[in-house]
Amino acid sequence: MEEPIRAEHSELMTLLYTAEQESHDNSGAIKEVASVFSGHADREEETLIPVLEFMKEWFSGIKQVNAPFLKGKANEFKLEVGAMINEHAQILKLFDEMNTEGEKNACLLENLRKFMKRHSVIEEYYFYPMAMYACKIIEGL
Repeated sequence: MEEPIRAEHSELMTLLYTAEQESHDNSGAIKEVASVFSGHADREEETLIPVLEFMKEWFSGIKQVNAPFLKGKANEFKLEVGAMINEHAQILKLFDEMNTEGEKNACLLENLRKFMKRHSVIEEYYFYPMAMYACKIIEGL
């Protein structure tokens, strides 16, 4: 089974590409969202996912871990988390600034914005705090 965060990132990128292709007035703005989101998703997959995978293993009883690798990823995550939160806000602001009046795919754009908002909320309220807790455990390894 594919890791859920990666799967959702992939789905969002596919939807952004589809929206860009089908949009009349907002393709430039959607392209900008896709650019910000692509880099954002890459950083999360590079930093957040290894830290969360550690938590899963740690609480499953697997105590043999690559501490130097995890400490590096934990430090990277802590350095990036503020920027990732700002990117969530930037992406949602770009959606809010889109003009959907007269856009034949206004419903697609609104649903994509809702999906992106839900994704951001889940990360900021659940995954990021969980990762920060994992970072504290990792520091003690």
